[in-house]
Amino acid sequence: MLIRTETFSAIKPLWEDALILTGVLICCRALTERFKPGNVQALDWLVAGLFLCTAALSLILYQSVRLETLSILVGTASLILISLWRVKSLKKTASDKIFIAAFIIIASSIIFQCIFYLSSNDIEGPIGSWSNSFPGVMVQYTGLFGGVLTTFAIVIAAGVDAIHHYRELAHTDPLTQVRNRRGMQAFISSVHLDQGAREPVTIVLADIDHFKMVNDRFGHHAGDMIIVDFAQLLQKWAGRGSCVARLGGEEFAILLPGTSMHIGVTLIEALRLEFASRKWPHISAHLHLTASFGLTTLEQGEPFNSAIARADTNLYKAKQRGRDRLVEDKAA
Repeated sequence: MLIRTETFSAIKPLWEDALILTGVLICCRALTERFKPGNVQALDWLVAGLFLCTAALSLILYQSVRLETLSILVGTASLILISLWRVKSLKKTASDKIFIAAFIIIASSIIFQCIFYLSSNDIEGPIGSWSNSFPGVMVQYTGLFGGVLTTFAIVIAAGVDAIHHYRELAHTDPLTQVRNRRGMQAFISSVHLDQGAREPVTIVLADIDHFKMVNDRFGHHAGDMIIVDFAQLLQKWAGRGSCVARLGGEEFAILLPGTSMHIGVTLIEALRLEFASRKWPHISAHLHLTASFGLTTLEQGEPFNSAIARADTNLYKAKQRGRDRLVEDKAA
């Protein structure tokens, strides 16, 4: 389609058309792969094949570069729009939005060309000189623009992904994959808890009882397995929209926005009983573990550090009163 030929031949332009559609198909596949890995889309190949056949008929039956070009443009736009439609309702990261914006811009420019082709009457010209005509130059520069835009989108998205990845590493405890102290602070800032609560917020500090004994008797590998299991249990009971963070060793924090004192106590009591009832046959048939909890609520306008200090005091009281219990207290 873009290579000049002295005599008419359908082979070269159709080969170029196939390469163009294949390139667009690969780009569209890369977009959807970010959201649905491994999901093969037969529709894409069907659409590409359909418009390639249309381009072939335009050249072979009508010897019309105009119809051939319009077929490839419509096919290209269709592939991009199908991909955008597939991902429109899925959750998107910042880098995903960069890719989608680039695809929307490219699709818009192609649709504009289709409208131009449909509204213009005298753009056919000799087949051999098509690449030097205004429509031919416009198609070539659009392809160049799309390639450059896609390249920049890939570079920017890769940078955003890298920043997000390293931020996640900095905010995540490597053993349990829950948040660490820095991650908890980021959560506090993201929901504005550092500025005081606008709704009930339950704060819990949890600590596995006699954990040093586990490390001494069964080794640190067994201790790590217990810590990971405990973190998973905390996440299960905390639910979505909450924050579970490992503060160090066997101590964890749980932040429950939108959870009242009464609901928080009920939830943590159920969590405590489930952990106490667990068996550890892969470590020892006779091993019995419990955990202690200190719970409080963040009051409106109260500094977060004040509330978590109170939860820490309640955790200390739970340890002093024999462990395997929950101690709660409201702020004055």
